Amino acid sequence: MKNKNGILPILLMTLTTLTAITLWYFLVIKKENAKNEIANREITEIVYGEIYSFIEQGTRSGYIKFIDEESYLAMPSTKSPEASFGDAETYDIIFIEGKCLFLNEKFYLGESVKVTSLSFYDQDSLDKNRYDEIFVSTEPNLTDFENGSIEQNKNQWVYRRKINDIEYNFPLERSKKDIPNSTDEFLKKYEKADTNRSSSE
Repeated sequence: MKNKNGILPILLMTLTTLTAITLWYFLVIKKENAKNEIANREITEIVYGEIYSFIEQGTRSGYIKFIDEESYLAMPSTKSPEASFGDAETYDIIFIEGKCLFLNEKFYLGESVKVTSLSFYDQDSLDKNRYDEIFVSTEPNLTDFENGSIEQNKNQWVYRRKINDIEYNFPLERSKKDIPNSTDEFLKKYEKADTNRSSSE
């Protein structure tokens, strides 16, 4: 009995120490790691050739890559296929080759653009990479995307755009997604759907 009584305080002390270490880890170390993770995601400088993503409200991710201070490639944010088809709309994939103006530490995206938009009538067409319509234009202000800018906001680079007369900032994040380097490369992935296909196809 003496041995058991002597071991019990040691076990309690060990358990208390382990509990204190565990609490310290979660309250201090995990919190610090979370801060570092957020800091690492923040884009504090634009690197030419690197791909960045951003998410506007209620949309899928958009992507942009700057070639230099004057040129960029982009795939703007869009509604999801489910939302588009559910609203009886086409689902559109848009690719932009754009010229921008770098002024006062801002990239103004609407200098000139070539917009290529592929429309899909249903999920089957999308799954097979068969577009139903194609639209190509160099007209300015054709998309909402080009009316925005890439700029710094509190040391974080953001995509900034006005929506219903309210300015919104959408933080940029580094992306591993590979986007095409030209319109021709973009179109190689897709083919025109057969206009005579049956509805049961």
